[in-house]
Amino acid sequence: MIGVIASTGIFYIYDTNAYDLNPIPPTFHTVTGGIYPLGTNQEGQDLFAQFIQSFWTDWLLGVTIGIATLAVALLAAMVIGYKGGAVGSVFEVVSLSVYLIPGLALLISLQSVV
Repeated sequence: MIGVIASTGIFYIYDTNAYDLNPIPPTFHTVTGGIYPLGTNQEGQDLFAQFIQSFWTDWLLGVTIGIATLAVALLAAMVIGYKGGAVGSVFEVVSLSVYLIPGLALLISLQSVV
C-alpha cells in the first residue's frame, strides 16, 4: 500500500531529502534506521524513498517482459506441436545449446582454477 501511494508521487510518509544530515561521503556518515532505514546518497536523498518510488516502473517492466516471454514460448510450443518431427528436433537442439552454454563456460573457468 505504501509503495503504491508513494510511487504516484502524491503522498510521502517522510521527507525524501536528508538536508539535516551530512551527505558526503555517501551513507558512511549518515544515520541509518529510524527516519532513513537505508541511509542517503551523495545528495542527501533517502535511498528507501527512491526504492519505493521506482517500484511501479520496475514492476511494469517485469510484467511486460514476463508476458512477452510467455508469448514467445507459447508460439514456439504451438509450432513444435503442429509441425513435430524435424522441427521439434531443431527446437530441442537450439534450446539445449542455449541452456547449456553458460554452464559449459563456467565449468571451463572452474577447471582452470582447480
